[in-house]
Amino acid sequence: MAYEILGTVELIGNTESIPTKSGGTFNKRVIILKQRRFDQNTGQEFEPNFPKLEFVNNNTSKLDNFKAGDRVKIRYDINGTKST
Repeated sequence: MAYEILGTVELIGNTESIPTKSGGTFNKRVIILKQRRFDQNTGQEFEPNFPKLEFVNNNTSKLDNFKAGDRVKIRYDINGTKST
């Protein structure tokens, strides 16, 4: 199932190379959005929300065409592994 978030780009980070436990590396790049939220009943605006999303490996280049101030819609999936 895919989720979707709308917002204005606040910051796009540089691509970072992160070492792994196995001795390899993977690339990571973050985007921070400013998301305006409103009360469904009154229409009153809440404090802005600033969600941070991470793009990894080949997906880091997808952020190259965006800059601070751009309005964006990002579709994403949530993945994780079981911790022990």
